Order: sequence, then structure tokens, then C-alpha cells
Amino acid sequence: MSYVRKSFYNNLFCFILYVLFSWMTCTPCFADESLWNKSPARIGEPAIGLGFEHRKEIDERKFASYGEWGRDSYRIDFLSSFTLLDSLYRNAYSEINGGLNFKMVSLGIGYGNSVEWLDEGTFWIRHLLRGGVAVQLDKISLRSWIRSFCDESPEFWGGAYWNASASFRFYGKTNGRFFEVGSNLCFSFGCIETTYEFPGFAFAVGIEFSLWNWQIKGNHGFEGGFLDRNVAQISKKLKN
Repeated sequence: MSYVRKSFYNNLFCFILYVLFSWMTCTPCFADESLWNKSPARIGEPAIGLGFEHRKEIDERKFASYGEWGRDSYRIDFLSSFTLLDSLYRNAYSEINGGLNFKMVSLGIGYGNSVEWLDEGTFWIRHLLRGGVAVQLDKISLRSWIRSFCDESPEFWGGAYWNASASFRFYGKTNGRFFEVGSNLCFSFGCIETTYEFPGFAFAVGIEFSLWNWQIKGNHGFEGGFLDRNVAQISKKLKN
């Protein structure tokens, strides 16, 4: 058996144990990447939750809490997170986003505040602005949004999201440098998620379990790039 195949099976075995442990203990152990990169213009999915993310190659850990409320005509959400990078860098981040939904168009804006510091005592504050627009076409949503810290160049994103049925969803999004595609296939016990990133090739697999209004989700990345991380999330759906 080649080294590549051995590495794949070892990663798969560790991932299965990781998900089973998360499910049995109900411990929040991963967060979806989209927690930090969602368009503010979208149909709301009211929920509250906790998340954790570990990027393996740079030893970065993120802890997050979030919530979303709204009705068919509007939505508002918040995200608060704390990041540790090695033993030197720390980051406390908070953001709030809001949007209005019309018959076929959704508009949204958001603001984020990032307080960053080093153990030696140096600290600085950065501000993030974001805005977006989405067009709803039956089961397809076309979204475009911009996000930028005030000391950086703006980053533009665009994507298409297809809700084919209650059991299958597919999306693709890009910022001009990276292209990401993903799918969500649901069964009676929960959902299986897959994500791929190009150029190069990176992929991640996730499992989501649902129990009443609670959801426990897990994701594990197998290759390099931004997807090379373990992320986890536990959330509770809220009524509109």
C-alpha cells in the first residue's frame, strides 16, 4: 500500500473517531468556514450556536459564538470570536450584519471590529466593512458581496447557491483568486457535506447530526490550503 493511501486511510479513521466523540459528548468542536465569510445579503436562518476551528499548519485556534434572527422581510446576526496563534498573537473580533429581503432581491451590510495584540503588549484595532446584494431565482440564489478591513484593499466575492430540494444543496463561490464548491446531502439522521478548493486541490468532509432543534456539525480537511483545518459547530434553530 502506497504512502498516499496509508495517509488517506489514517486521516479517514481519525476523522470518524473525531466525529463519533463529538456526537457522544455533544461538545462543540468545529465551525463552518462560512461563519467568517457569509454574504450579509441572504435569507435568514434563525439560530444560535458555538463553534471552534483549528488550522493545523499554523497552529491557529478560533472560538466563536453567534446568533441570527429575522423573518422573511429582514434578518440580523452577530458573531463574536477569540483567536490564538501560537503563544504570541491574540485577536478578539466582533461583527454585526443586517439585511432586508424584497420579492427577488436581498440587500445587506455589516461592520466588524478586530482588537489584536501580542504578548509583549503591542496592540492595534482594525475595522471591517461589508456589503452585499443577492438575487433569488426560484431555487437559485446569486450573491455578490465585498468585504474589507479599512487598512487593506477590498475583497470581492461572488457565488451561486442552488437549493435543489430539502435533501440536496450545492454552491460555488470565488474571490477571483480561489474557487470553492460544496454540496450538502441530507438523510433522515443528518447530512453529509463536501467542500473542494481550487487552484491546487484541497477538500474537506463534514457530517451533521440533527436532534429536534439541535444540530451538531463536524468538518475535517485532508489537504493544504484554507480547508486544511478541523472545524466544529453546535447550534439550535430558532423560530421565525
